[in-house]
Amino acid sequence: MGQLVSIMGKEIAQVVYNGTPVVTLKMVDELHGRNPDTARKRFNENRRRFIEGEDFFDLPYDEWSAMSVRFPDDQSGNSDDQRGGHRGNMIYLSESGYLLLVKSFNDDLSWDMQRALVRLYFAVKSGSIAAAAPRKLIELPENHTTIDKDALIDLQSYKIAYLEWRSRNEFTEEDKQFMREARAAGRSNTEIAEALARPKGSISGWFHRNPCPKGERK
Repeated sequence: MGQLVSIMGKEIAQVVYNGTPVVTLKMVDELHGRNPDTARKRFNENRRRFIEGEDFFDLPYDEWSAMSVRFPDDQSGNSDDQRGGHRGNMIYLSESGYLLLVKSFNDDLSWDMQRALVRLYFAVKSGSIAAAAPRKLIELPENHTTIDKDALIDLQSYKIAYLEWRSRNEFTEEDKQFMREARAAGRSNTEIAEALARPKGSISGWFHRNPCPKGERK
């Protein structure tokens, strides 16, 4: 468990996994004022679009119980501590996973919370959290440079746009196998795109980079 971070008047413990700040699904619900299990349901609905090891970490009980005592049972919503209740795997979101998950949260609180978490929670490593002052320029850790607050917000918007682009253009192994089989069966790029709910251009681009063997084409 990392240091305490003040986020919009709330003191929360920074959770760190392998040096990377992460949040649990229950933390997302609580910080954004959402009903319990909102984040979990949204994550499960779109899980194939998240990249494990980059957007999220699926940790077994023996790992998360040692690092997340204050948030012990995010998957079931119970308040039992790590000695009871949920003992299965638990999902932790990195900054990219968090931004992908909450990109459709358009209320004022969510916009403010996203900015605060990017600036005060995800932008710092464990043990290097700088005091947050209400000033125009923000000191960043490690290189000790400063950045205009508006520029930081623009950077957040760029990150979200990039993640949205990546989610449309990257494919899971299951997607790739489906595309190969569909192409071997004579399906067009349009049909494959509709089946995967992806832009046709991303399908065409993938086949251009990964041409099927001649024996599979029809």
